[in-house]
Amino acid sequence: MTQAAHILDGARLEAGGSSMRHLWWRQAHSLKIEIALGFGVVIALMIVLGASFHLSAQRSVFAINKLLKGDARMADLSLRSAQEMLKARRAESNFLLSVDRLGVAEARERYISLMQSSLLDMRVYLGSVRIISLDPILLEKISRIEQQSQEYESGFLAFVDQYSTHGRAVSGVEEQLSYVIAARAIEPLLEDLHTTATKQSVKTRDGVESAVEITRWTVFVTVAIATVLAVIVAFILSRRISGSVAQLIAFSKRVAAGDFSARAEDGSELEFAILARAMNQMAASIQNSRALLQETQTQLLVTARQAGMAEIANNVLHNVGNVLNSVNVSAGLVNSAMRDSKAGGLIKAVQLMDEHAADLGNFLTCDEKGKRLPGYLNKLAVALAAERQSVVEELGSLIKSVDHIKDIVAIQQSYSGAANVIETVQVGELLEEALRMHAGALARHQVTVIKEFAEIPPIPLDRSHLLQIMVNLIANAKQAMDDVADRPRRMTLRVDAGDDGRRLRIRVEDGGVGIAPENLTRLFVHGFTTRKGGHGFGLHSCALAAKGMGGTLAAQSDGPGKGATFTLELPIQAVEDR
Repeated sequence: MTQAAHILDGARLEAGGSSMRHLWWRQAHSLKIEIALGFGVVIALMIVLGASFHLSAQRSVFAINKLLKGDARMADLSLRSAQEMLKARRAESNFLLSVDRLGVAEARERYISLMQSSLLDMRVYLGSVRIISLDPILLEKISRIEQQSQEYESGFLAFVDQYSTHGRAVSGVEEQLSYVIAARAIEPLLEDLHTTATKQSVKTRDGVESAVEITRWTVFVTVAIATVLAVIVAFILSRRISGSVAQLIAFSKRVAAGDFSARAEDGSELEFAILARAMNQMAASIQNSRALLQETQTQLLVTARQAGMAEIANNVLHNVGNVLNSVNVSAGLVNSAMRDSKAGGLIKAVQLMDEHAADLGNFLTCDEKGKRLPGYLNKLAVALAAERQSVVEELGSLIKSVDHIKDIVAIQQSYSGAANVIETVQVGELLEEALRMHAGALARHQVTVIKEFAEIPPIPLDRSHLLQIMVNLIANAKQAMDDVADRPRRMTLRVDAGDDGRRLRIRVEDGGVGIAPENLTRLFVHGFTTRKGGHGFGLHSCALAAKGMGGTLAAQSDGPGKGATFTLELPIQAVEDR
């Protein structure tokens, strides 16, 4: 092998090694690591930003504290010192002006203490400035002011003593001249002190503004750098991610369109490769489960249809059973009336008249039985008329009950798509009709019905649905009091137009066994019942009927043994709009 061939083989081996190293790099570095590194740089920069901002803020706070606690305080104290000196000079002037009028003793008592107090306050303020300031020039000025104030005070007091002794100021000219010179020396010193302190305060304020400006630019520059780096990191990551995301989006669209045979390609990043394999497994599982799901859905549809038909049938039977109680009562009353009818007496009277047909006139006027026969016939006629009226009323009630049964069946048929029939209803009359259907059972169980009906004008309602609800609620209230033996059995029906006058509200209250709190939320669930032999269909169908009319049916009870109240509310305005 020639040297050139060896060189060529070495180059190929090096190229192959470089390619393998590049492939290892792509496989070893996951997207999580790349994101962590990229955002780690941004976070580090944010930390630098925070540190810079913190240092700048500390500088600003230091300058502000210096301004508030140092220079500004000194400027304020120097100004107060000048004001106290002005007060002292005013007290001096007042003494000189009033000494001849008030006398030395009274003028001294009135004004000298004021001057001394002002000078004392001035020295206190100057002492505070001495504590705060470290400027030797200011300290030297404060010492001179304190010295001159002592000379001013002592000189003025000496002048006052001379005046008090001789009664005039001539003898105290030297003393007067000394304290005046001292006072005149203090005033420019105080003004110069205040000027110096004010200049230092302004200088400090300028330093604060400079620190704030530096902080502002520091934050701005750091945020700008962080933004640029974040954009760069986001651009790099988006280039790395966009390809794999685009493949997964295309795969998802195919799966969403129903192509469960689609498969996603493994991405170049570790996480996307794992995600692609997981999505492929998901698509395969969906494809395998699709047929089973369709079969299950078909079975569920059949089961739901059968359950719905069973529920409708149960509701029909339950509601028809309630009405059949009234039918049985009416039929029993008609049967008793026919069995005990007075018509037998009429037959006997006719037979008696047939027996004396030949001498009927003589029989009716002379025979004792014949004489009583007309009166008997009159009484019999009245009794038969009353009997007929009673039978006619019971037959009318029987016809209404049969019509209600027809309405119940029609209501269930309406669930298949027919529209409900809306008619103008007198609510009070409808409730009376519902009570008549239960009249026999209420009387048999000695239930007293209390009626509190407000004046409600005729309103358009679904009469059949409302009658069905009231028949069920009255039956439930009666049954709740079947086992009550320690108190009177009372049922109260209340009707009003609600608090706003726009909702029909009907309440059925009973003094029965009550409802446990845990059962209040389940009363209207299909199949739930607490009554032995109950089926749990009545209240469920009532709730559905109330909802179909745009209203609500609610129950309330204070607990077992405390009765219950069922409240039906229907929107009057909504019904009118329909």
